Amino acid sequence: MSILQIIANNTTSITSQDKIDFIQSFRQLYQLPILRPMLNVAVSKSQNGCMKFKIEPQRSWDRLNGHCETQSKVIKKRGIFSTKCKHIIVIKKICPDIIIHEISHAIEKELKINLNKEFRQSISCDLQQKNYGNHHLLRSVEMVMRNELKNYKLKNVMEELFARYFELIAMSYECGGWGRYQFYYQDMSDFFVNITKWVKEKLNPLLNSSATGDIKILANDLIKKLEPFKQVWTNEIKSTRFHHSNQEDGVGGAKKWSKTIRPILNWPQDADPSIYNLEESNLKEE
Repeated sequence: MSILQIIANNTTSITSQDKIDFIQSFRQLYQLPILRPMLNVAVSKSQNGCMKFKIEPQRSWDRLNGHCETQSKVIKKRGIFSTKCKHIIVIKKICPDIIIHEISHAIEKELKINLNKEFRQSISCDLQQKNYGNHHLLRSVEMVMRNELKNYKLKNVMEELFARYFELIAMSYECGGWGRYQFYYQDMSDFFVNITKWVKEKLNPLLNSSATGDIKILANDLIKKLEPFKQVWTNEIKSTRFHHSNQEDGVGGAKKWSKTIRPILNWPQDADPSIYNLEESNLKEE
């Protein structure tokens, strides 16, 4: 049985095409090595019946693109009590960034990852950068990690930032081609230097130890068959990017993007304090 077959066997959908699209998007996440340990854990949990996926078409009144439902029960084995979790991941918008966002929520709960130490310090440092050259990435960070978090309760901010870091990675060209924002994974790792280092040195070793050996072997088989996006994608949008570049430079009287995007360091003026200053002593409820 392959990685994709395991996921398919643990996925329900209303239409067969929705399921096909979901499996393809899941497959694309394996394009990036930094995501593979988390994906392997997700597949391991699915193989053991602890993680299921439900693909439900998004209705016009739905506000969420997906969510993770975690069910837990206490079990006793050889006189020892432990908690077993079952994660049901509901996907309403089929795309790599939504899928990895919800998977990361499940894995964070499953492994009880402490986000209030190194992760908090790392993301606080990364988000307070003064300058960064890629405007597409800056716009995505401002939207995903700033604007969309304004209504979240303070106690949920760390877990959301954790999931949204992986969401942004999956928005990169390598996973889904050009989407709302145009940037490569290297742009992400250059911006989130500290978080990426934490993921590679601390988180991923933990995830690797939590994935089963047979899943790692199956993952290697899948990786060998992966094909990156073809260069023709880049050629097709080249003229569009050139048009945007002219707008950034103010050609033809267009407004410069640099004046419409607030530097990350200026977020304290109107953002929730948890977004720009993540030291425990400086956080307070509104």
